[in-house]
Amino acid sequence: PRVKQGEVWVDGETVWFRAVQWGEKSEILMDSLSKGDTVLIQGSWKPSTYTGKDGVEKTGLELNVTEIGKVIKAGARAH
Repeated sequence: PRVKQGEVWVDGETVWFRAVQWGEKSEILMDSLSKGDTVLIQGSWKPSTYTGKDGVEKTGLELNVTEIGKVIKAGARAH
């Protein structure tokens, strides 16, 4: 989340979560994306449990992806 500090917007703390997509769509998508691309994702949230490196069981959120697409910014040139 971004927060306003005075007249300047500053990036807040990064929130990490796991996004999962299986099947043919995911294979096609992986061929069209590069690290750092902006994407829009639609899906449903579900809790997931895992064991951390410290051996403690933890709970997190996992997004089961139903739709995903690359964001094309206005004014961007095609490569």
